[in-house]
Amino acid sequence: MPDSFYEIIPTQTDEQVREYITNRKLYSKECVEFAIGQLAKRGHPIAEDEVTQIREDLTNRDHAWEKEPKIDAGFWKRNIVTDESAPLLYSRLIISVFTLFGTTIFGAILLSVNLKKLDKANEIPGVVMFGLLFGIITFYLASNPSQFPIRGLMNMLGALILVVPFWNGYVGRSTKYRQIVMDLLLLIFSALIIAGFMAKL
Repeated sequence: MPDSFYEIIPTQTDEQVREYITNRKLYSKECVEFAIGQLAKRGHPIAEDEVTQIREDLTNRDHAWEKEPKIDAGFWKRNIVTDESAPLLYSRLIISVFTLFGTTIFGAILLSVNLKKLDKANEIPGVVMFGLLFGIITFYLASNPSQFPIRGLMNMLGALILVVPFWNGYVGRSTKYRQIVMDLLLLIFSALIIAGFMAKL
């Protein structure tokens, strides 16, 4: 599966490519510039004055992001900002936790919600299908409580697939976003998992 806009954009329709320009605040400057070049290559060049405005918008956005409080640059908090213009999404961490302690379909659903918010609904069926198939395979390989370690390893692999290749390919490797705070929900979810585990002992 492609995980770079250099591979994805050439395979998309003109309308899909224009989305990178229309919703340019969601994408890196390199991605938007590549989309502009791709349309020009297809015989649909953007007017020079519009290109100038697009670049100005991106510069202003980048300056606003540079003023953001410095956030831990670790993997789980990468590209998280507080700028109100950034989309509100479920973070990689939230998706990973719900996949690891639940099933891959949980994580796939949360990622699909993100794609809906980013106007990328066309990518949702593939994500949901992956979540379902991977969940079925996991259940087949580890349907007994004694196989809990295998299920844990499979869920870990499913989470990794969702938050690396799927996230990079569909949400965007450099897409800045505000995270949906779910601390309480995570606490409740974790408590239910622990209670269920203890009940089986």
